[in-house]
Amino acid sequence: MYRSLLVFIFVLSFLQEGWSQSVLTRDSTVFNPRVYFSTGAYFPKVDTRLRIDGSVLGTELSLEDDLNLLEDMRVFKTDALLRVGQRSQFLVSFTQLLRSQDFVLDESITVRDTTFEVGAEINLSFDTYYTALTWRYSIWNETNWNVGFSVGMRYVYFKAGFEGRLNSSSTEVSDGIGAPALLLGVHGGAYIAPRLLGRYSFEWIGLTVADISINILETAVSLEYFIGKNWGAGVAYSTNAYTVRDIPFSDFDGRVIFSFGGANLFLTARF
Repeated sequence: MYRSLLVFIFVLSFLQEGWSQSVLTRDSTVFNPRVYFSTGAYFPKVDTRLRIDGSVLGTELSLEDDLNLLEDMRVFKTDALLRVGQRSQFLVSFTQLLRSQDFVLDESITVRDTTFEVGAEINLSFDTYYTALTWRYSIWNETNWNVGFSVGMRYVYFKAGFEGRLNSSSTEVSDGIGAPALLLGVHGGAYIAPRLLGRYSFEWIGLTVADISINILETAVSLEYFIGKNWGAGVAYSTNAYTVRDIPFSDFDGRVIFSFGGANLFLTARF
């Protein structure tokens, strides 16, 4: 992955066509398009700690350390940015992390009120679906740079499943929970050169109401180089960290501590 990043930066350094034009040009089709769209490969490193409580017993697991669930992933990620006014824009993002693992238990574990004994064959799945909708407003909105605040809606859906088999008997336990949240943050972007666009964002929320607790922190930084007037390629790095306890609108009892982040190599278009 790091070799790919170095190659990408090396190639950008030789794509000089058009850099002689003024960065301050007011050609809106170049520096202020209405739509940006990007899609590409995302390489997140995932850390998941899950507690599911039953009426009597519960257990907390590190899915990567204790159960050998995949930690370093390669998935697709899609983003779209729509400008709806001189200072206002919407950003939509989606990605999914689908993981499963088969193994044989060398010690017993309890999930809810079901105990899986030593020697049981286990299929573990833990899927995450991440959807983001963010409204951004630029307080400072100059010709080739902007800085402002953001208000974002997040919906992260976790679906976990345990299927245990021992001799002729089998037991299956599964749970799916959705975690909605509202984030506040700051954002900025600038054309560092006529064809090179940089962006950053920082968004956070910490909320506790009764027994419901949600804490989310997201950061992102990216560079996009436009080889042609309307298309190019980019590299980004983002982090997402979630702690969710006692999800509202669900019968889930427990806690999810979940984080993912890494590099994103993508193709981009602007119109």
